[in-house]
Amino acid sequence: MAAYDSIDVEDRDRRMFPSNGDSDDLNGQRNGTRSLFKIKCNFISMIAAILISLVFGDWIRMKLSSRTPPMQEEPSNSPPPLFDSDAKTTDADDGDSAFTTKQSALAKANLKLPTGVNLGSWLSLEDWFYVGQNGAVEVASPDDAIAASCLPPLHLDESTGPRWNSETDLLSGLVEHYQQELEGGDEGQDTLGGYPNKQKDGLEPWGKAIQTFHAFRSSYIDFDEELKTLKDLGIKYVRVPVSWCWTDHDPSELVAKVTTVKVDDDGDEVEVDGWSYMEENEVKEKFTCLDPFFEEDGVRWPAIPRNLVISFLKACSKHGIGATLDIHTYPGGTSIGTFSGVWPRYSRFWTHGDQPATNEGKQDVGRTILKDFISWVESLAESEPEAFLGLRAISPMNEPAHLSGLYDGKKPIRTDRETFLPPLPKDSARKYLSQLNDGIDSQSDLTQVPDGNHLRVLLWLRDAVDTFRKSKLPSLGKELHVNVHESLFPNEILPNYK
Repeated sequence: MAAYDSIDVEDRDRRMFPSNGDSDDLNGQRNGTRSLFKIKCNFISMIAAILISLVFGDWIRMKLSSRTPPMQEEPSNSPPPLFDSDAKTTDADDGDSAFTTKQSALAKANLKLPTGVNLGSWLSLEDWFYVGQNGAVEVASPDDAIAASCLPPLHLDESTGPRWNSETDLLSGLVEHYQQELEGGDEGQDTLGGYPNKQKDGLEPWGKAIQTFHAFRSSYIDFDEELKTLKDLGIKYVRVPVSWCWTDHDPSELVAKVTTVKVDDDGDEVEVDGWSYMEENEVKEKFTCLDPFFEEDGVRWPAIPRNLVISFLKACSKHGIGATLDIHTYPGGTSIGTFSGVWPRYSRFWTHGDQPATNEGKQDVGRTILKDFISWVESLAESEPEAFLGLRAISPMNEPAHLSGLYDGKKPIRTDRETFLPPLPKDSARKYLSQLNDGIDSQSDLTQVPDGNHLRVLLWLRDAVDTFRKSKLPSLGKELHVNVHESLFPNEILPNYK
């Protein structure tokens, strides 16, 4: 999680929850209002995040590793399962006992737990969660390291799939793995989830790769049992990192039951039940998103099924937990590192699609994605009111341009590559900086915002706040959570950062 820098926005006293008299003004009629960011460079420690990780990290890994894919033969009147999320093993019972023991130990220690916890690397993957038995070296894996080795329950080690850097790297690696399995395996051998290895009689590589993601996402957390456990521990809020790529389709569509008519040996027509497997192009169209900034490389993201998140939010509402949906990744990657979603590819979000990134009129992809996301969340108020009750807040972008400060400033710490966060055009930067520092003088307790490449991020966040304010969400009681990591700024601005 990020170290959260305080951001003062004009009209802060309204605190995103307008009175009845303010509602209309905040819902689209603020054209004359300036949303100004005043950054106070206060370094907030990450103790809370560390406590959360210590308390819940082992439990989440334990619950994941305790689930195993069901490989038993299904009755002939039901399709081969994509994943049976209700399957339990003896190990799962042992895991529950271990968690109960830990819960008792915490109670005896009189340790006060935080009221919120991060459900990390579920709908937006970070490699260091999935390094296997060796343990993670650090959150940001070194440039030359490939740390992740699994994605349970179907991808458990190098025999079931690739080692991987990031979410898109894993997806492409799984496709390659299943393609090699298809070309080199025994045609009579059953493989992933009981599907035949023969191309005509089962899912093809893209379908199997999406199935692996769906099995993981379906088994990450038990919506009823484990959310109830969190609630019993005093957890009121959960933060769910998500990617930008969503789908309205359900992965159960990958396999469909079909009935055909055949002629038997006696010449009579008989109905025969069988299975139809989705074609590769249809799988990619329905369950992946092509990255517009790496289109030439064919980089695709695994889409999050909206119905999965709706079910999760309904469960949150049932158990009295408020969820924050935090957009962790955008196409092209908003930062460098394995958590960008595109690593080892270098970030292109700020250089290829942010406006005004250039004067070439390129599409502003990021702002468009955020507007569409907010529109979908708004629609839940009417289409899925129970799910909407389970939503506490949204976060427009997690740790934007994380680590860009290493490449910026008068004396950059790293000079091996050009910065992935270009400065604003001079006229735009001058105008925006004047707005930010308006009314702040040497006698003020506030710190003036310095010039630099970070202004591009602050401008993006300002626009994100405006988009949220103009939506219906504030008047419906929903919050906007904005975070900025200190690594956005170069060393001379934050001299203690290394």
